[in-house]
Amino acid sequence: MDNQGNHTVQRTTDGGNTWTQIADFRAQIPAANDYFIWKIYTPETNGDYLLVHLLTKPASTLWPTDNYLYRTKIANDPNAANVIASWEKLFVPANAWLSDVEFDFDPNIVYIANSSSSINSPNLNGTGMVFKVDYANPTLFPNPYTCPPNICRDLTQNLPNATSGDDALAFERGSNGGLYFATDFGLWYSNNATRALGNGWTQMARNLPHTRYNGLEINYINNKIRAASFGRGVWEVDLQVGCVEPPPGLALWLPLDEATGPTAVNKAAPPPGTHWGGPTPLPAGKVAGALCFDGVNDHVDVLSYANIDFATSDFSLDTWVRRNPGAAPSVDVLIDKRVESGGQVRGYSLFLYLGQIGLQLADGTYTNYLSPASVPADGLWHHVAVTVARGNPTGGLFYLDGQPAGPPFNPTAHQGSLTTAAPLRIGARSALASSGSVSAVLHGCLDEVEAFNRVLNADEVLSIYRAGVYGKCK
Repeated sequence: MDNQGNHTVQRTTDGGNTWTQIADFRAQIPAANDYFIWKIYTPETNGDYLLVHLLTKPASTLWPTDNYLYRTKIANDPNAANVIASWEKLFVPANAWLSDVEFDFDPNIVYIANSSSSINSPNLNGTGMVFKVDYANPTLFPNPYTCPPNICRDLTQNLPNATSGDDALAFERGSNGGLYFATDFGLWYSNNATRALGNGWTQMARNLPHTRYNGLEINYINNKIRAASFGRGVWEVDLQVGCVEPPPGLALWLPLDEATGPTAVNKAAPPPGTHWGGPTPLPAGKVAGALCFDGVNDHVDVLSYANIDFATSDFSLDTWVRRNPGAAPSVDVLIDKRVESGGQVRGYSLFLYLGQIGLQLADGTYTNYLSPASVPADGLWHHVAVTVARGNPTGGLFYLDGQPAGPPFNPTAHQGSLTTAAPLRIGARSALASSGSVSAVLHGCLDEVEAFNRVLNADEVLSIYRAGVYGKCK
């Protein structure tokens, strides 16, 4: 409460010793109305965003009559007055009790769950239970309790006509828009692909008791979702698994599923890869088949084309790699597209140096960037990725098994063109003039080699890793 007895939002930066008011909703609510704050929500990906579920009612009545969201994007601004002035009203699609609000990776995209459908309806399916709303531009949502088609979508589809408790919705990071929704008729799951079919929800864990659930929590360590029931304990079940849709900007995709050589299909563009030196197909790779390299002269070349040159643009590279157990310390190249001319090197290379993940950027001069994380030579599959926002001093990020692998690196010293006519080579170093035709050959196997002409965000990298053996949808 503030000094006038109104509900407000306060923050602390010293463990609760002192508090500062950062909201004044009384100034935004008609004087004839009362209001109260029910819940506050913040996304995992951006702590500057806060959403408040606020209810209003005429002062003469007992029960609230209207539901709204209010948002600030600068919750951590040191000047509290700036935060107070920044709150904006967001209309919601239905004037119903909000049981939960979840955020996509983009904090402007919000999933809203309502606590009930129509309990008096004879219909078996619910109405207006889950919505997806893009609040990037709130002016496109001019009227309350509507669902403008360009920015709002009703995701209820085949959900049962049921009620839901607080914290009843969970958005699965690193998935294809996976949503879990707990109702008194069980736990339900859908994702972008299933919802696109129009009948997208599947009931999970059919042995759950028919009762109210007041909390869903995803445990990413053991790939479980946990549901807290009203008086019937906490239940857990495995997360749904399946292939993930390829992220946008796919410039190269070598699944390496072929049972024989010499061709490696490129599912992103016409030029395929060609086996050289006799790399060995592996029928049971990480995702279907894979390709193994002998550490001597095996490699695959893909003829150059514009989308994998990257020129002066941002890019991302990723692959599954399995190092041979006990492999001797060496330089093992994963993806390489470089050329040396007149003492100048141009292009890019993703490699392992004594197991450490590394990237070389070369625009005439070059720098080798190393992650502190290493891929172990344990005979197991590990996912390696790097994303490069070339004009950003903290724009370089390594990933190992879906997680950031060390602090960001600064790629801005090499913003010149990376374009070369050299083939893109996997499993060995490009044919640099100073090193002969084949060197730094991988002692191990590769699967699902990819390049993107944009920066993948952390959730997109995680989604590729978490898809595991299912890989990307083909």
